[in-house]
Amino acid sequence: MSYFISVCIATFNGEQFVEEQINSILPQLDENSEIIVSDDNSTDKTLEILKKIEDSRIKIYINDGKSGIVFNIENALKRAKGDFIFLSDQDDIWHPNKISLMMKDLHTYDLVVCDAIIIDNNKKIITDSFYEFNLSGRGFIKNIYRNSFIGCCMGFNKKILNYVLPFPDGIAIHDLWIGLNAILIGKYHFSKSPLIYYRRHDNNVTSLLGKSSFTISYMMKYRLHILYQLIKRRLFR
Repeated sequence: MSYFISVCIATFNGEQFVEEQINSILPQLDENSEIIVSDDNSTDKTLEILKKIEDSRIKIYINDGKSGIVFNIENALKRAKGDFIFLSDQDDIWHPNKISLMMKDLHTYDLVVCDAIIIDNNKKIITDSFYEFNLSGRGFIKNIYRNSFIGCCMGFNKKILNYVLPFPDGIAIHDLWIGLNAILIGKYHFSKSPLIYYRRHDNNVTSLLGKSSFTISYMMKYRLHILYQLIKRRLFR
């Protein structure tokens, strides 16, 4: 049975790697699926590269709202029409069977996270398992303390999508927001299969290998804010 799949990518000045990433995703999608690209007003050749690919499954939108990764990925998610949604970074490389393997789990679970092989700018392997590096695992309290829901490794169904949108104001991490909501309202699963090459380099939006540049007080503040928003969403949905 064929399912409508939406792959959502937030781009910003991603000319160096975006074509390689798109080309690792397209062969995994049937003709009825889509790649939703939300571009945060790139000043390099990102949009030019994407348009040259000339594939009708690629749908490009400009983020005309607030700038930043959270707002940019929300702009993509709001346009997703798929039965299942996958998040993607602009600079990784997907394994050829990523979607097919994760779809097997998505028939049982509302949200699935796969493991990742971390590579550097030149595709040299840094570590074979993001899970092991990050001490990833299940549990609400554990993930408040240390987020295991890495967006580029996530896939989820429309039930989760409809619940988490719109994003509340002030959340600093969209994948943590999605993951914690999945814990509260659905079934979730951490697959042991490493299905992407997760590229870390100096231009990544997120900090290198989890070493946050944020202060402890800031991290506590945004976690408390997410907790508040989670409670609010549960009470009024």
